[in-house]
Amino acid sequence: MLIELDTVTSTQQEAKARAQEGCAHGVVVVAAHQSAGRGRRGRTWLSGPHGLWMSMVLRLDLPPSCAPRLPLSACALVAEVLQAAGTAISVKWPNDLMVPSTTTHPTLGPFKKAGGLLIEAVDVDARGLHTAVVGLGLNLTTPALGFGPALEKTAGTLEEGGFDVDGCSRLGLAARLQRALMEVASSTSDDAFAGVCARLALISATLGRRVCIDGDAQVSGMAVGFGDDGALQIMDDAGQLQTVRAGDVMLA
Repeated sequence: MLIELDTVTSTQQEAKARAQEGCAHGVVVVAAHQSAGRGRRGRTWLSGPHGLWMSMVLRLDLPPSCAPRLPLSACALVAEVLQAAGTAISVKWPNDLMVPSTTTHPTLGPFKKAGGLLIEAVDVDARGLHTAVVGLGLNLTTPALGFGPALEKTAGTLEEGGFDVDGCSRLGLAARLQRALMEVASSTSDDAFAGVCARLALISATLGRRVCIDGDAQVSGMAVGFGDDGALQIMDDAGQLQTVRAGDVMLA
């Protein structure tokens, strides 16, 4: 089911409420505008008619060993939908969707951020993750008044990446993404997740680059791979392999 709304506080909040009320797996909330759209770590997100703002309820039965793989698996599926639509898309670990930039930014390298995912647990216990909500924000085009001075050098759009905005409705794209994410749980098994990591490596904006991590772990070095749980592996400046499970990645 696709629920289309006009203005909401956030699609994430709406979807979480429906999840708690017992809605089915795969229910998606789409809004034309969010008055308080947000990303990871509570960051605000400019969310007007220039983009796609959606959140999807996932009914899962993921054991504790597989639950941490969900963000990368979801990001890979979303990126593949966008690639199939002709978009030059890259993924910056752990959940940012990037398009090529004509200039190089000090912390984003030759990319701009066109979207991102936010996954929040709704029902989780010692047995694993049972219900989650995956939120997705995508800048389809540039807002009528622009992104503003704070974002103009870092915010990108799918249109800049080659996505045919005129040829695809917002709801049509939401439906494609919904179909892709319906089976995201199956991509977290051991064998399937190895394939996810291999596919992400081909479109990674992070691997093979020097990175700095700003978060609980302060690490600098070369990003070299993904761990079995989706963590980022970095060969630090002392030649030691470091595993980072949370933090903001700055690209050199």
